[in-house]
Amino acid sequence: MFTRILRLALLPLLILGCTAGLHAGDPQTPETLIASLYKQHETKTPFFQVENKALLDSFFAKSLADALWKDAKESRGEVGALSFDPLFDSQDSDITYFTIHQAKMQGDTATVAVTFSNFGRKKKLVFSLVAQGDLWRITDIRYAKDLTLAGLLAGNH
Repeated sequence: MFTRILRLALLPLLILGCTAGLHAGDPQTPETLIASLYKQHETKTPFFQVENKALLDSFFAKSLADALWKDAKESRGEVGALSFDPLFDSQDSDITYFTIHQAKMQGDTATVAVTFSNFGRKKKLVFSLVAQGDLWRITDIRYAKDLTLAGLLAGNH
């Protein structure tokens, strides 16, 4: 029990390490957006909530933010298209070895891999992002077995 609490307590420090040194006005990178999303998820997840659409818009491209918002609204507090935590690809978590990898850039798009162990099982999520002016926004998250967040929300999986 103590080990689990310690591991969960260390997660914000790992995320903080990805954003250390950033100040208001610093340029946003794909990695800092992902780190900010995980940090936000610790206090008030943007997923499953229906109080603040702007919270979704601050991380996700319009089409994905709209799909997440629609799913949360239509599910009315019940399980919608997502029956798991989208940032850890699981319902329960005991996260260790959390790493946000360097972005692979291609023009105005990027992919960022996030790896971690959950209950000792290695996981890898790949975030797809697009530049919108000076900001980056997430367009999709790819999980194992070619499942994607956008596909799940669209009912394609």
